[in-house]
Amino acid sequence: MSILTSPRSTSLPQTPTQQVSPPGPDRSGPADGPLLDTLADVTELVRGANQTTAVATWTVTTMAVGLLFQIDRLQSARPATSALLLALLVPILGAAGRVVLLLTRAAAAGAAVGGVPRWSAGATAGTPPSVEQVWTRLHLATAALQYREMLARHAALWAAPAGLGFLAWSLAIVFATRGS
Repeated sequence: MSILTSPRSTSLPQTPTQQVSPPGPDRSGPADGPLLDTLADVTELVRGANQTTAVATWTVTTMAVGLLFQIDRLQSARPATSALLLALLVPILGAAGRVVLLLTRAAAAGAAVGGVPRWSAGATAGTPPSVEQVWTRLHLATAALQYREMLARHAALWAAPAGLGFLAWSLAIVFATRGS
């Protein structure tokens, strides 16, 4: 089931939307129900990807700030303890690097959606796009946003264990340097 055919689920209360019928006898213009539903789905994709991206970014930023605070404590530890703690930090930093890479790729996928649409090579500046061009652009944007959301979700999945590992590493530093 694709995003275009799946029912929407939101935690916010649904407000009724007024559907405007287009002029003409066929009633199949761009203001009909399927387009409005698709735009609502795209909005949900953007919202979900933004929330997931924020959580993953917050985790990595917190780890970076925490690392700055822990450097002084790490220097006050014995050399063997410092070397062991630095060795334990390597996989945690690797996971944080993976989060940053995934977030960078998600940002690039999101950037592919924005910008000025190029409807066709022969279109003039004052010519409105056809309905087929609008649908094509909307489907491309939906696919790019689904890819962005997937990358953001993977980043959050990597950020959770990295954040917990960093918390454990920070506690190890506190306990290792308590007597110093």
